[in-house]
Amino acid sequence: MRAPTSPSVPRAPAVALARRFAAALGLPLFLAALAPACKDPEPDRIRPNRPVPSADHEAACEHGTFCVPPQTAPMDLAAPAPFDRCSVITPLPDTELPHWEKPRKAKLRIKFESTTTTEARKSDPETCCYEWREHCAGRPLRDGPHVYKASPVVGTAGWIDPVAATGPLNPRAASHWLDNALLEHASIAAFSKLALDLLALGAPADLISAAFAAGRDEIEHAQLSFSLAASFTGDPSLAAGPAPFAPAASIEVGLSPARLLRETFHDGCIGEAAAALVLEATARRAVEATARRAPSPLTATLRRMSEDESRHAELAYRIVAWLVASFPEARSALESEVTALRTSLFASCEATTARGSGAPAWPEHPQRNTHSGAPVAGPAGPVALASHGVWTPEEMARARAQAARDIALPLAEALLSAPVPSRSPAAPRLSPSPEAQASPAQTARSPHPPA
Repeated sequence: MRAPTSPSVPRAPAVALARRFAAALGLPLFLAALAPACKDPEPDRIRPNRPVPSADHEAACEHGTFCVPPQTAPMDLAAPAPFDRCSVITPLPDTELPHWEKPRKAKLRIKFESTTTTEARKSDPETCCYEWREHCAGRPLRDGPHVYKASPVVGTAGWIDPVAATGPLNPRAASHWLDNALLEHASIAAFSKLALDLLALGAPADLISAAFAAGRDEIEHAQLSFSLAASFTGDPSLAAGPAPFAPAASIEVGLSPARLLRETFHDGCIGEAAAALVLEATARRAVEATARRAPSPLTATLRRMSEDESRHAELAYRIVAWLVASFPEARSALESEVTALRTSLFASCEATTARGSGAPAWPEHPQRNTHSGAPVAGPAGPVALASHGVWTPEEMARARAQAARDIALPLAEALLSAPVPSRSPAAPRLSPSPEAQASPAQTARSPHPPA
């Protein structure tokens, strides 16, 4: 079965990950060729008499809902009955999120939400409700829809390598890497919680061991990211680390199989695959931006983190496979997620076609001065940001869409249609990339290219 596709989005890195994960699970995988236009190849998949399932744990980022009257203008795509007076695609009302800046609001993903609409229609029979959600990646520490991360505080507390914390001043790069560091820091607690959830459900030892190993990876990712943030502050005395993180000790443990599947599917199968894709793409742009033929220390760090995130996504698929094989309610949850994901991807594809694919966050090749031919410099220019390993929200949004469309959807459908072994599939040992073979000390001590 083919997934909806959007034009002008390279598929090769995502397809390579999909094939790798399928091989680890022992699944046959048939990926359809990229469609020439945004077109639903199986329109009967969205039947008028079937409500759109609700994905309660779709992503790990800020989200909320709003309700508006039915659309009176012609609709590009109507929601299934009994909600067919509601458009699947709608803009965010001006009154929503008034404290947010317009560029941030423009990057939200909005979709029709049948469960919220059903509840709201008890008081207003004509209303249509939607969910807005920011794009993001990685495995967060969550408690249902609530996502937590520590606050930054000046002081290293052992999270910053003093040798690495020296570099050129770039406030935007410093802010980017500090935010990433806090997310990686929260992922340490998330993987510890995952291991406990697996223990509570009687998971095999290999899955629990891999969850603890992934948590150790996140400790290193957090240290590298805090060190990179410190290196771009221009003043080591202002370097920030994480504040005490109380939610790590109070989050509910012992999820139901269905809820663990949903969280693993969205935070691991999609979120961590998206992180792997965006880190690898950022490493390539860092090389292009600095015109370096040999990988820099920063490039090696990005690619090493990308390989780690790929392995974490692979673990998520192994967990999903075990849950589907072991618990009927988990299988039903995955079937619901597949239906919801296909509907969401089709709606997103239609919206992308309607407004155009847009310009890339920065050019594939560095911008150059029209007179001298030299790369355009500046602390917030595309060359400086790319050379400092900064990716944009637009790139993360594309990566998440690729991870959902080209990896999660075909793999989930393969899992549901193929016989699944009663025990978790054993993943092969992964050979690190040449860049990742550098010693941890060497990579951590020099996370950015020399000036």
